[in-house]
Amino acid sequence: MRGKTRVDSVVVDGKKIPVNKFRELVGFSVIWSNDFTVSKSGDTFVFSGKGAGHGVGVCQWGMAGMAKLGKTHYEILKFYLKGIEIRKMY
Repeated sequence: MRGKTRVDSVVVDGKKIPVNKFRELVGFSVIWSNDFTVSKSGDTFVFSGKGAGHGVGVCQWGMAGMAKLGKTHYEILKFYLKGIEIRKMY
């Protein structure tokens, strides 16, 4: 996670809500990721964030594009996850 802490829950009216439930209630198309900050501007809360994935450092669209170009799953994983070792587990 590149040194950042993602949001795991939010508090609304004194009630703690898991972040993904909160995102579902607000709309996944409104808050795309749990990598966000919240600030207050007057009576308005402003959510600022980035990302639209699971926080593991890969782009699902990029991976799909590489697959369409004929790259193997090994090549795709090695491209996104630098320094990994891929081996078969028994």
